[in-house]
Amino acid sequence: MSRASVTPWPFVLLHVLLTALPAFANPERTPPRPSDSSAPLVRRALVVAYNGSDAPGMPPLRYADDDGVRWAETLRRLGVDTVLLTVPDADTAETERERLEGVRVPTVAALDEAVATLSRRNAEDRALGRTVDVLFIYVGHGRTGDSGHAYLTLADGRLDQDGLYGRVIERLEADYVHLLVDACHAAGVVGSRGGDPHVLRRLRRALEQERLAGHPRVGAVFAESDEGETHEWSRLRAGVFSHAARSALLGGADVNADGRVEYSELDAFVASAIRGVRSPRARLAVRTFPPALSPTRALVGPAPTGPRLTLPPSPTGARVSVEDTLGVRLADAHRTPGEALVLALPERDAYWLRMPGGEARVRRADLETPRLPELGPPELARRGAAEESLLQGLFAMPFGRDFYEGYVTSAGVPAVDFP
Repeated sequence: MSRASVTPWPFVLLHVLLTALPAFANPERTPPRPSDSSAPLVRRALVVAYNGSDAPGMPPLRYADDDGVRWAETLRRLGVDTVLLTVPDADTAETERERLEGVRVPTVAALDEAVATLSRRNAEDRALGRTVDVLFIYVGHGRTGDSGHAYLTLADGRLDQDGLYGRVIERLEADYVHLLVDACHAAGVVGSRGGDPHVLRRLRRALEQERLAGHPRVGAVFAESDEGETHEWSRLRAGVFSHAARSALLGGADVNADGRVEYSELDAFVASAIRGVRSPRARLAVRTFPPALSPTRALVGPAPTGPRLTLPPSPTGARVSVEDTLGVRLADAHRTPGEALVLALPERDAYWLRMPGGEARVRRADLETPRLPELGPPELARRGAAEESLLQGLFAMPFGRDFYEGYVTSAGVPAVDFP
């Protein structure tokens, strides 16, 4: 199928959500419970990441499998019980061997079994008076078939709008469901999917109206660009939106330092991260639709004990990238001058910190020390106009309370509380 005949991904996502989400609010399917803020909270996640495509002529993605591994590792670090379905390519299978134990291929049967397992655990927790939130994360291809029905691509089938709520949302037995979707069509260093911005605007308005009317316990987060595109980037070995969203949840977006990350914080953090990207081919915007019944509901947090990078307030702020010793990019952030930054890092024996003044190798045991090691000169390589724009602009804008308050005021979204 030619590129011109492929439906833009945000259209696919919105078409799926518009049909699927009202069913979650159907009292005959999932009876809503009174909200009890004092009830113990349990978080679980199902991550589905698939490089493959079922459309002739549509190339497979390069980093959906890497994104799946990073998503699962990030969520587990944040105390979320997570199930991962993916097919690792040869490079990912070799470098991520320790984190791929128990991972299954994202077939229809595997999806059903994963949902059934999560549903059973969720029902047990709810029977004991606990509140259960589930994150459903999909990374891969989304398109429409010949009949015009939208679907997400699985290894041996399709997850269409009926399947999304019939196979996943309704069966999860959760109090709240949070959907995070990142679909990129890779093409070289930066991959993209095209779309009609006029269609996207109309569908966004429709989704907002449906959200208020029909499905108060489901939220959604996804990314798009002015052309309806999303992107992979070889320097990150990940989708740009997925990487920014994970950096946000690991603490980069925790603007009020309460250990939790709400929808508005994730929204503002990603907006800040991509604000400096000037190339139209690389520019993204995040779209967030928090649950109407609880618009300030946190997606994650507080994180359990584990390795943390703590950067105290400084007069110049702090732009930092964190990689492991294999070069896997774990997180990026840029905190405003005068504000501290705390990132909960996945477990490693050592990390590479890259900052404007240089880079340094830091052992896990030394993360909590008040002084970082002396930074050495960084090594950078640049390639192509779009990559140059991402390299120069991504995370160039400091993120802190001033940016956050200005952003949520202009966006008209509920803000977090500050002590």
